[in-house]
Amino acid sequence: MDDKIKKNIVVDMVADCIRYYKNQGNPIKTIKLNNSRFSMLKNYIEAKRPDVQVDNKIIFADIEILLDKFAIQTMTWEFITPTIE
Repeated sequence: MDDKIKKNIVVDMVADCIRYYKNQGNPIKTIKLNNSRFSMLKNYIEAKRPDVQVDNKIIFADIEILLDKFAIQTMTWEFITPTIE
C-alpha cells in the first residue's frame, strides 16, 4: 500500500457492511453516507485513483454508495428487494 495513503475507516465500514449482509443472504442495494463520511471516502478514492472524479455517487460491485446531505446517522443501507416469481 502507498505510504501516503492511509487506511480509511469508511472504506472498512462499507466493506464490512457489504460482506456481512452478503454472507447473511441479504445483499445490499444502496448505502447512504452522511456528508463527513462520504467526503472521507471520496478523498480516499481520489487519492488512490487520481484519474477518477467522484461526485455524489459511487458504484462499487453493483452497489450504489450515495451522499445523503441531510443524514444524521453515519451510514444507512437498503437491501435488494427480492422478486417473487
